[in-house]
Amino acid sequence: MRPYRREQLSSLIQKELGELVIKTIEFPPGSLVTISEVEISRDFKRAAVWIGVIPGEMSDAVLGILEKARGSLQYELGETLRARIVPRIEFVIDRGPEHAALIEKISLEDSLQEEENEH
Repeated sequence: MRPYRREQLSSLIQKELGELVIKTIEFPPGSLVTISEVEISRDFKRAAVWIGVIPGEMSDAVLGILEKARGSLQYELGETLRARIVPRIEFVIDRGPEHAALIEKISLEDSLQEEENEH
């Protein structure tokens, strides 16, 4: 199949799975969970679903919750997509959002310190 079909399926899975997760899964209070990317294997059998979690300390707990719900999410995704082949979902933690939050925090602290030094 052409690469654009994988890209289309990736986008569709990201959208539909995001909606399913919002509707059906309860995460620990104070956590922000996003689906940052979906990568489909060339044979369309696997989909790596990259999950961003803030704060990063909750990543393992969120991953555990998603792993427990994988079967039902997989089934619901298959019902929604109505595709001949629905790739097997594999959740992976994306450390990008955690890293971005850390950089933003450091930048804010530096800005505040510069303001204090000016006064």
